[in-house]
Amino acid sequence: MKRLFVLFLAAILAFSLFGCKKASSKTANNNAKKKNSQSAVAGGVSGGGGGAATSSAHSGEVRSFLSGEWVSKDIGSKRPAAVMITNQPEAAQPSGLSYAKIVYEAPAEGNYSTRLMGLFENYEGIPKIGSVRSCRNAYVYFALEHDAIYVHAGQSMPALELVSSDFVDNISTMDKGFNEVFFQTSDLAAPHNTFTSGAGILAGANSRGYSLDHSTEYKGPFKFNENDNEKITLTEGVAANYVYPGYSICNPYFVYNKDDGKYYRFQYKKGQLQQHMDLETNQQLNVDNIIFQYCDFSKYLWEGEETLYWDIGLKGSGKGTYITGGKAVDITWKKTSEFGTTHYYDAKGKELTINRGKTWVCLINNDNAGAAIISANDEAANNQPSDNSAGNSGGETEY
Repeated sequence: MKRLFVLFLAAILAFSLFGCKKASSKTANNNAKKKNSQSAVAGGVSGGGGGAATSSAHSGEVRSFLSGEWVSKDIGSKRPAAVMITNQPEAAQPSGLSYAKIVYEAPAEGNYSTRLMGLFENYEGIPKIGSVRSCRNAYVYFALEHDAIYVHAGQSMPALELVSSDFVDNISTMDKGFNEVFFQTSDLAAPHNTFTSGAGILAGANSRGYSLDHSTEYKGPFKFNENDNEKITLTEGVAANYVYPGYSICNPYFVYNKDDGKYYRFQYKKGQLQQHMDLETNQQLNVDNIIFQYCDFSKYLWEGEETLYWDIGLKGSGKGTYITGGKAVDITWKKTSEFGTTHYYDAKGKELTINRGKTWVCLINNDNAGAAIISANDEAANNQPSDNSAGNSGGETEY
């Protein structure tokens, strides 16, 4: 009897151990699945830029810091080039600008024409970019936000100290080795005849010892829509088929094409309305997103010069407009320090998420904000203010 009792206890013990082992294995398997599931979620979508984790559908790719689109890891981890490009009435149409993923635009000085800065990734194969023009402070700050190598044809005197700083990786026509990076054409008059190329920029960056790669901590200033299956559709705001930033010289504007969801650029040159074309690719410039950033502008004279320069207030906060997909909504912007990052926010105070693709940022004087037009009627272009592109309305010298 005693022996039977011992055998019975042994059987119960064995069953308990077997059951515990089986339960432990199940718990371990569940924990492993949970861990794998969490890893899949963390790696399912990029965190908004190159170098972030990729989904299985995009193995070996990351999201571009400039466009939010999938690119190879090699492209996404590389620093872009930021090139200053003319938009003067007497200059030719730009070359290579259609390759830019982001364009910044602002008046150069006084009441003169705007100047453009294009941000290029995977630029090595672009044969011609320009014409290249001189540096202004505002563009240097935005180039730094994008961790870009800044390319320019000299600079205004007020910009000399900033662009010469050790923390600005710049390539200038005033440096030694002009022919390594730049070339001039005979069909255009100076100062509109200086160009660069992707190979030239790469050579200039290498000869100066600049790093070509983003740091692992870099995140990029823009937050892009990461849903690959659909675009952001603005449910509020106003219809935006015609978009005019209010620049009085060249009167540039954008018209929305509902067939492809892009905004196409037009402007006047010497009184003639033109499609704003890229002479290198023969493509009309077009973008997926437009941002109006309203800032305080103040004029000042530099000692010994007659040029009225613009001091554009980029630090602080202000209002703006985000335009995409035929709609426009009010936004705000904020930059807390001189070398900080500009962040854009929607009406609810959340960081603005923009559509993947190309973006054009217009810096607009608060005092001139009333001149900007956003209309549901794309024929509003016929009622634009008179064109002043035949000459410099302000009388300032432009460099």
